[in-house]
Amino acid sequence: MKTSTKLNWQRHISIALCFVLLTSCASVPKVSMDAELKRSLKSVVIVEPIEPTQYIVYGASDVPAGFMLYAFGAIGGLVLGSVMAARAEAQAKELTESLTPHSPKLGAAFGLALKEEFEKRGVQVRMIPAPALDPTTKKFNYQNVNITEQAIIEPILTMTGYRLNSGVLKPMIAGRVRVLDEQGSKEKYFDIFLYGDKLNDQLVTTPAESIDQFPDLTKLYANGEAATLALRKGTTAIARSAVSAIKD
Repeated sequence: MKTSTKLNWQRHISIALCFVLLTSCASVPKVSMDAELKRSLKSVVIVEPIEPTQYIVYGASDVPAGFMLYAFGAIGGLVLGSVMAARAEAQAKELTESLTPHSPKLGAAFGLALKEEFEKRGVQVRMIPAPALDPTTKKFNYQNVNITEQAIIEPILTMTGYRLNSGVLKPMIAGRVRVLDEQGSKEKYFDIFLYGDKLNDQLVTTPAESIDQFPDLTKLYANGEAATLALRKGTTAIARSAVSAIKD
């Protein structure tokens, strides 16, 4: 198998696992906000979220009558998986190309929305670039980062794109938000926030507005500016939910 093909398969497996993670009732390792920190919180550092490199169309790559291939066992299943992966790859490529000219910058939008929500609540905010990852723990290493604030906010966009559900495409954004102590060693809060159609009762979900839905992929791809604005709206919604849980 060629390297590029392997990478494509790995990416689609990651996408599938991410979707399973969000839809699984036991998958979100919630950590309630530390009560004392919540009460006394006056200053935070927000790690600037990394920008997505690709926007995904979720739920639109199923093959018509695909169950027929599964009936032929492992080989049929492999063929079906291959066809679905190819469709998902093409959809992601076209959606990304449609949005890119409009500079989505959803990571920056998410970080700015978090900053604004904290400041509305009287919390001082400083933004910092993402530190280097610790090669052992795969977490940010704050050892050489000067932090005098009370807490570190780590926001990460885990899903960005559109989801096909009930015959229409709606924006879908998921953001993971973690709060650490000033040393970056103790977790004080953790949850995942979703903008879009509800997936399960575990996720803090803000429904997407019906005005932002598209009837089909053709209309979605042809309206990159509107699709981009709808996704940015989603970053504001999940930021509002996150800061409310952390500070209110």
